Amino acid sequence: MRIDSQAKFDWPLEVKNLGVAFLRAKDLPEGEFPKMLVTFNRKDMENFFLIQAKKLEKEIFKK
Repeated sequence: MRIDSQAKFDWPLEVKNLGVAFLRAKDLPEGEFPKMLVTFNRKDMENFFLIQAKKLEKEIFKK
């Protein structure tokens, strides 16, 4: 996902900043979502971004 974003915006992304952005998905207020045309499960979205953030853990915290 990070490589795709870098290619699209031609701007290098810091791994830690991307991880923080993924974790902020759970902080979105309920009113910020548009009217969905298909069934939308907020918990599924939050879990998806949590998993994405965890995938970056090895790059952020090098031993």
